[in-house]
Amino acid sequence: MPPKGGLRVTTEVLKSLAGSRDKPISLLVASIGNPLPYENTRHNAGHDVGRAIFGQSSNLGLGQRTSKQLGEQGTLHTFDHQGITYFESKQYMNVSGNAIKRLMKWYKEEGYKRVPQGTIPQLLILHDELDVKLGKVSYKAPTRRGNNGQNGLKSIVEKIPDDFARLRIGISRPDERSPDVIAQYVLERWTPREEQVLWETTIPATEAFFQQLVSSGILAT
Repeated sequence: MPPKGGLRVTTEVLKSLAGSRDKPISLLVASIGNPLPYENTRHNAGHDVGRAIFGQSSNLGLGQRTSKQLGEQGTLHTFDHQGITYFESKQYMNVSGNAIKRLMKWYKEEGYKRVPQGTIPQLLILHDELDVKLGKVSYKAPTRRGNNGQNGLKSIVEKIPDDFARLRIGISRPDERSPDVIAQYVLERWTPREEQVLWETTIPATEAFFQQLVSSGILAT
C-alpha cells in the first residue's frame, strides 16, 4: 500500500506512460523551480522532492549515479538502471521550458544510446501545485493542457511539442486568492511544520510512486 498522501500506480497510470505500444519506456524525470536565493521555498517543492528521492542515498535501487551539467540549463543524473534519468533545472521557474528543451535535446543526441532500440522516452515533470493539499501528491497523465496558472508548465508547453506527465507536489493554497498574495506565498520558505510534512509524508509518498514504477516492468533496463 502507498503511504499516506501517496497514490497507487494503477494499470491506467502505466498505460498513460507507455501507451498501447509493447515497448519499454525511458522515464525522464525533471524537477522545476528557482535557483538561489529561492532554495527551500514552496515553489521549489519539485526540486526538494527530486533531490531527496534521486540523491546519492536513493532507496530506489537504481545503482550508481553519474552527474553532469547540461550547460547552464541544469544538472543531469543518470544511473546504472537505464530506464530512469533525473534532471534538475537550474533556470528560473518562468523559463523552465529552456531547460526542458535542453534535456530533450540531450536525449535525442545522446540519451537514447543508453537504452534498447525502440524504447519510448517519456517526460515526467515534478512541480509544486497550489490546488493539491500539502502532504498530497497527484499524478497527471501526459498532456499539454491544464497548466492551472503554473508558469513553469506554461513555459515548457511553449518550448517543446511533446505531451508530458506531471507529479504535482501539494503545497496548499493560501486563504487569500489575490495574485500578489499567491506570488509572495510560493516564494516564501517552508515553515517548520510544512517542512516536517514534506519529509514525513510528501517525500515517502512520492518515493513509493517511483518504487512502484521501477517494479512495474515498463522501464527499460
